Amino acid sequence: MIIDLIKKNKTLRQLILGIIIFGVVVELLIIICTKQRVYNSIGLIIGIIASIGCAVHMAYGIDIAVMLDEKSAIAYTRKYTVIRYLILCVVLIVVGVTDIGSPVTLIFGYLGLKAGAYLTPIINKFGGR
Repeated sequence: MIIDLIKKNKTLRQLILGIIIFGVVVELLIIICTKQRVYNSIGLIIGIIASIGCAVHMAYGIDIAVMLDEKSAIAYTRKYTVIRYLILCVVLIVVGVTDIGSPVTLIFGYLGLKAGAYLTPIINKFGGR
């Protein structure tokens, strides 16, 4: 189901590619600028995975919301947004408590969702599939 959604949704594929490009750039900065490379990289990777998961969840929610009437679509979209933020909070708390990775770089990885959205038109311009 998730693979089918990614296959049929070109914008979602471009968004995921943008998130990955952002992640690679931030990873290079981590390698160059930090001393705790593994710790910071683990946080970044968890954030990137969460970001990609949120992108897929968002696309799935939008596919359903467009089939609903306006009032139901708004309620449905709000519910899905709250679910995404709660999942991010849980992941952030788990990473912070277990100390398996940097919570700061996790947030940077999650911000890859925003960076990916800004990169999508550029990827589309260069023929990103």
